[in-house]
Amino acid sequence: MHATASVAETVHNVCNNVADETVTKPLVSSTDPLVGIPDNFASWTSRDDAKLASSFVSVHPDIVFPNSSYAQCFLEPAYKTFVFLLKMFRDSSSTHDLVSENRALLVEKLKGMKLFGFSGSWLENLLEKLDGPNSLHAPVDISLLNQTEESYATQRVSLIARIYELSSSLKASNNKLIEVEEKLKDIAAEKKIYEEACDELGSFFSF
Repeated sequence: MHATASVAETVHNVCNNVADETVTKPLVSSTDPLVGIPDNFASWTSRDDAKLASSFVSVHPDIVFPNSSYAQCFLEPAYKTFVFLLKMFRDSSSTHDLVSENRALLVEKLKGMKLFGFSGSWLENLLEKLDGPNSLHAPVDISLLNQTEESYATQRVSLIARIYELSSSLKASNNKLIEVEEKLKDIAAEKKIYEEACDELGSFFSF
């Protein structure tokens, strides 16, 4: 009840006490292929804007529009605020642009939608994520992160190359060690044979 009163008060302020203004533009026919939007949406925006809104609402059907019986002086800016947002979404190069560089404007327009009587989980959840107490982290400098990432990536490549070099060197040294140990075993075996031969001949020289 309180939300309805707030919308009614907004209508009162925007329209300068005009509660019921006579519609001067033709309404969209009930047989019009546009779905999910009020019949008078195209009347206060444009046919292309209505198509854009209908396309968006088909993906987000939980968007609730303000009461279509309100006067033109209220509905026209309400609908145009929604269209402004849709064009922001459409023309943005990435989600990052929307939630960083254009975040303040995005939040302002979303709050404007709410003031005009739009509601639904799409609007509430998006505002919560962008401007609520548990909103997404503050915008970050992607270019700086990219530079830092590139720097660390370069270091990573260098370290991997160094590890490979050291591993190769270690493998070569290990192979050399095995070779040396085999030589030492051969020498020890040869010395043993010699010592045994000497021991055997020793008896010939004893007296």
